[in-house]
This record gives sequence, C-alpha cells and structure tokens, in this order.
Amino acid sequence: MEADERLRTKLYSVFNMGYKKLFNYLVLIGIGGLGFFNSSKLEIRYETNSNLELLCQNGMIISAVAIIYFTLAFFVELVVMKRRKKVYRIPSKKEYDNLRITPDKKKEEE
Repeated sequence: MEADERLRTKLYSVFNMGYKKLFNYLVLIGIGGLGFFNSSKLEIRYETNSNLELLCQNGMIISAVAIIYFTLAFFVELVVMKRRKKVYRIPSKKEYDNLRITPDKKKEEE
C-alpha cells in the first residue's frame, strides 16, 4: 500500500510540474508581447532611417522570436503532458487487484 502512495505522489508532482511550466510559458509569451508592443510604439517616435529606429526594429524581431519560441514550447509541453498521462496511468483498484499475484492465484495457475 505504501508503494501505491509513493507512486501517486510521484505522478502528482510530475503533472504539477507540467502545469507550472505551462504557466511560466504563458507569462513569457505575455512579456514578449509587451516587448513587441513597446518597441512598435517607440519606433513611431523616432525619425526614419535613424539608429534608434533600427534598434526598435531589432527589439521587435527579438520579441517576435520570443513569442514564437515560447508558444511552440507551450504546445510541446501540452503534447508531452498528454503522452505522459497515458504512459503513467494509475490502474484502478479492480485492475490492480487483477494484476497482483496472490498465493491463491499461484495455486490456480499450477
């Protein structure tokens, strides 16, 4: 019985870590969006073909790459969590009892 509890605790921590990662990815996507918005508004202020305008354009590119990267990481984490959930499925009580070999079942097999 103690092994079952340890397995359940381990599985809970694995799934909990997945949701924590998803939340972190969402926060980083939001920060990338904020950077993109900020760079686009600053670019309007500066005169055309200046170094400051080029700096803002580079900031927009970096922010767009960050948004794309963390969006893809978010979806990959969803796929990994879905696959992990299927692999580490906890058997029901009925399935667990059927899988467990007891002395009575050993005698029946012989």
